[in-house]
Amino acid sequence: MNRKATAWVGGTTARFLTVFAVLLCLVGPWILATPPSAGPDEPGHNVRAAAIVRGDLSGVEFFEGFNRRGYELPAHIGLPEPACFAFEPTQPASCLSDAPLPEGTAIRGSRASNYPVWGHVLPGIGSFAPAAVAPFASRFLDAVLPIALVALAASVASRRGVLAVSAVLLATTPMAMFSFAAVNPSGLAIAGGIGFWTALYSYEPRRPMGRAAGTLLALSWAALVMPRRDGLIWGTLALSMAVLVSGIRLGDLWRSLGRWSRGTAVLATLAVLAWAGTSPLNGTNLLLAMPVLVIGAVFARRGWERAAPRGPVAQGVLLTAGAGVALLAATGVMTRRVGGFSTSPLVAIVSATGENLRQAIGSLGWLDTPVPTSMVMLWLIGLGALLGGALGSDRRDGVLVAMATVIIGVGASWALAVAQSDRFGANWQGRYYLPLLVGVPIVLGQTTRPWAGTRRLGLSVVGIAIIVLNVSLGALMRRFGVGTGGVLVPWRWDTFGAPVPLVALLLVHALASVVLFVWVWNVPQASEPNQTGLTSGLAAGDL
Repeated sequence: MNRKATAWVGGTTARFLTVFAVLLCLVGPWILATPPSAGPDEPGHNVRAAAIVRGDLSGVEFFEGFNRRGYELPAHIGLPEPACFAFEPTQPASCLSDAPLPEGTAIRGSRASNYPVWGHVLPGIGSFAPAAVAPFASRFLDAVLPIALVALAASVASRRGVLAVSAVLLATTPMAMFSFAAVNPSGLAIAGGIGFWTALYSYEPRRPMGRAAGTLLALSWAALVMPRRDGLIWGTLALSMAVLVSGIRLGDLWRSLGRWSRGTAVLATLAVLAWAGTSPLNGTNLLLAMPVLVIGAVFARRGWERAAPRGPVAQGVLLTAGAGVALLAATGVMTRRVGGFSTSPLVAIVSATGENLRQAIGSLGWLDTPVPTSMVMLWLIGLGALLGGALGSDRRDGVLVAMATVIIGVGASWALAVAQSDRFGANWQGRYYLPLLVGVPIVLGQTTRPWAGTRRLGLSVVGIAIIVLNVSLGALMRRFGVGTGGVLVPWRWDTFGAPVPLVALLLVHALASVVLFVWVWNVPQASEPNQTGLTSGLAAGDL
């Protein structure tokens, strides 16, 4: 590593604080430009969060609409009701009532009562703020950890050069940014996915993992698996693919971590397993079997290495057997559906796969505000650039992991959606599997060896990511200001009660984007590539 890169690596804390401040200036406009209750299920999450910090974990029976539990809270919690504009993309948010917020207490309902408690604590603290600012206080507190994880991921990735950083930023899709800005456990889980994939593929076999990368790995694992009911599924799938396809040795990885990182990862896993073992939710006890998936990946990798010298026939048999096991597992999950397996929800979720993948890039609000199609295509061009860089490199395992991630992620979404479906049908949203899919650009960028055009390619991808985020924020503001069919001129958009003028928010976001691009521009290119790859293999006793 050259002297300039060494000096850059030495300033981990300074780099983290710089990126954290810039990302805070990027997420802040998303928070302030989104009307209260405009995030998906945000009123219910605010209610659950406020109840948790007040010591009410169970609530009372409450069957208004789709709500499951009710909590006695300050009457302004969970307001305003977004019914006048939610699912109506042409209706601006100015339809919200300007009546004074109610005083006293009231019973507020929430469908989030069956979520783990860990993702609701910080936004719950924000509910103690005065009624007029409580929704935004909860959002800012909820966004602190996701912003910190993405900032640390970018800092760790910068050791690999511009291309690795660009992959992290491209993985932070408009949907990810919007999830950070609204009160919803998905934001923390998505940031955990970004950090976990980045840390996992910054690991170099037989070398101690640096303090920053080890901290990122442990904290991101906790953020990924704890806030949502499906987090442990995506975490173990990501880890299993790293073992099975990239040949990462679990024993070496474990020994490379410090004691604090090991303890954090173990405690987070045990907490999730304890919750899964006591939760009455249908299918939640399936989480207890997820560690077995990683063990199975270790032995499958060992079998693949033993089959390799025997030729393609032996490998083909092993692949066929693996596909059969995966199919049986998916079938078993789908049969856990209340009322048994049904083809109707399976057909529905398979038919909606394309839209769900688009949602993972950007369908904002109550999924009623898709980002412009041109920005979806531009984002895909950025992903294609990372893919081209990986194919042009002398390493290909990143491409295999990316392909496997998409295939397994989509297949898992089908199985999980069917298992969780009820009389209203299958319900799946792109943000649900985004903690897994963020690994696609990250792995392509992290595993590509440096070559002559790597820096230019990385800067191009960063530029694409920044353009997509800025245009998507403008589309979000326009939707809430004048509806999706309204004028394009920002200063003619209604402010719908936003505490800061929308034009000012756009300018702050654009300025922060320029600062971020300059920061990436100054990232030096590391001369030593990541050695994690298919050739690393497994040895006896690595489990």
